[in-house]
Amino acid sequence: MSGAAAPWRVRPARPADAPALGAVHAASKADSADAADIAGQDLAGFAADRAALWARVLRAPRPGELLLLAERGAAPEGLAHALLRGDSAARLTALHVLPGARGSGAGAALVGALAARLAAAGSRRLGLEVSLRNDGARRFYARLGGSAGAAFRDAGGVEIVEMQWDDLPRLAARAAALAAPP
Repeated sequence: MSGAAAPWRVRPARPADAPALGAVHAASKADSADAADIAGQDLAGFAADRAALWARVLRAPRPGELLLLAERGAAPEGLAHALLRGDSAARLTALHVLPGARGSGAGAALVGALAARLAAAGSRRLGLEVSLRNDGARRFYARLGGSAGAAFRDAGGVEIVEMQWDDLPRLAARAAALAAPP
């Protein structure tokens, strides 16, 4: 029997997944460089708020909206959310992986599956915004071949950088290679 980790299974999220997705989102945010965004909030309350958000998304998705989850066992360990825009571009609005699953290929599996689905739906580009203080996320996106744009400050004064991919099949292949178990 091999000691290799099980591969990630990525699938569309279902309404019954909303509470687990809320927990993943909250745990990921609380253990990230962006934890200051939720400082002073009750983590259980934040998780419940995120679960309600994902439940709304799953009950009534907008056209071109995708919410995927990554799992190895019975419970989700990561999520990715994207929106297709009318100009053949898509926006990654959320990527969250449980702290214990970081570095395991979950994020890459999610991005790869998302890129493949977006390309199949006619999208050619993917963009996202990430805070400059989130070095780990920026390194991850750079490993996936993302190109960084100019930094700017959002409405809350946080420094943000835009990341962009112009070839979704290439992104999907690169992500799949990074997600593969050793």
